[in-house]
Amino acid sequence: MNIRIGKASTRLGIHPATLRDLENRGLIPPARRDWSGYRVYSDDELKQIETVLFAQPGMRRRHERAA
Repeated sequence: MNIRIGKASTRLGIHPATLRDLENRGLIPPARRDWSGYRVYSDDELKQIETVLFAQPGMRRRHERAA
């Protein structure tokens, strides 16, 4: 299932700009895009992003898991 950036960031407990920043800094691979150009993420990609977030100093999480 593909989840747009807004819902993905909510599930991860972060702002959408944080996802874009992680991508721009090369910490996560470039997101796939849907037909309208929105970034989309799979459940597996969200789990990988969550791993990166836990490794970042100062990142706080609202949710236990992104699943």
